[in-house]
Amino acid sequence: MGLGQFFENKNVKIILGIAAVISLLMLINKLFSKSEEELNNEKALKSRRGTYKDVPPSYPDYVYQDYADSLQDALAVDLTEDEETVYSIFSAMKNISDVNKLIEFYGKRRLASSIGGRSLPETISKLFNPSEKAKLNGILRKKGINYKFG
Repeated sequence: MGLGQFFENKNVKIILGIAAVISLLMLINKLFSKSEEELNNEKALKSRRGTYKDVPPSYPDYVYQDYADSLQDALAVDLTEDEETVYSIFSAMKNISDVNKLIEFYGKRRLASSIGGRSLPETISKLFNPSEKAKLNGILRKKGINYKFG
């Protein structure tokens, strides 16, 4: 039996057709699905950003506005910031969405000695020493909130 006769066999054609369809489906799946590495990278990125859309905020918006205003007052003077107020406010945060809302409502604010506005993470990074940042991050970590001030 020659090669031409082999490919004329009906069973061989069916098997080759099925193999071609399976190969095509595998290729399509590979092209349109995310790899394990891509999924892990997305999870790591979300973790670094601290965003989880499925966790609703704990408070109405006006509470975050009040907290943001209190933080501005507590951080108003570079050398005499009121760390205890900052710790107290962050102790009231129950989940990552609360932290994100607080940062959102804080926005960019200008403190007494700064030129231009700074976000809350920028302000804390600038004003807090390493032990103060560690204490603040510890408060969040104890609550299971995956956010870290640097």
